[in-house]
Amino acid sequence: LIPDKRITGNQSRFSLVIENDNNYFSEKLIDAIAVGSIPIFIGGSLSASSIPSGIAREGLSSVEEIRDFIASIDDPEVLRILVEGRKFLSSQIFRDMHLGPAVYRKLADMITQRILG
Repeated sequence: LIPDKRITGNQSRFSLVIENDNNYFSEKLIDAIAVGSIPIFIGGSLSASSIPSGIAREGLSSVEEIRDFIASIDDPEVLRILVEGRKFLSSQIFRDMHLGPAVYRKLADMITQRILG
């Protein structure tokens, strides 16, 4: 059991972010970016969720591909991804799409669609 995922994430250069559904992303991706680790994202398309593709590594489908990515990434690329992640978290689009009222609106829309078909 991990007592505080922020401390653990802060001590890790990479975070493996696996979503249960390809139709959304959860707080796991945002948590990884917020603590300053590079998300290795397995799930739906980030760009379909208004998330810039440059803030995480996606499209890896095997342990070997993940291992090769981790072994081959250089410091300038690490820095670029981390900077892009910080820019995204401080952007207006993040606030408009992924915080408070926007999240509640999306949930309400999903529930309504589920009920009404």
